[in-house]
Amino acid sequence: DTCGVVFRSDFGAQRPSFHARSVVPTIQSAKKRMRQNETRRAQNRKHRSAVRSAVKKVRTAVSAEEAEVAYREAERLLDRAARKNLVAKNNVARQKSRLIKAVRGKSKK
Repeated sequence: DTCGVVFRSDFGAQRPSFHARSVVPTIQSAKKRMRQNETRRAQNRKHRSAVRSAVKKVRTAVSAEEAEVAYREAERLLDRAARKNLVAKNNVARQKSRLIKAVRGKSKK
């Protein structure tokens, strides 16, 4: 028994990554927990990606009006992410502060 270790002659022993392991639990509650975790992981990735895209849209906005509209959307998504513990609330506060500063900078020009 190699305990999940993959032996490679040229690099020595290397462990596969956590998500690459195909360990299937035998207990039903553990199976259910695994299904729930996979579902939640996929949802979290989708929401985090949406937040990143919204923030990028604010930063790449050409006009001040476009930046303002994009900021409102980004703020809404950031607040929701903080509420659902996808992103730490202080991180959200910092991002919002920097974004509004960037939006105001565009309106001055």
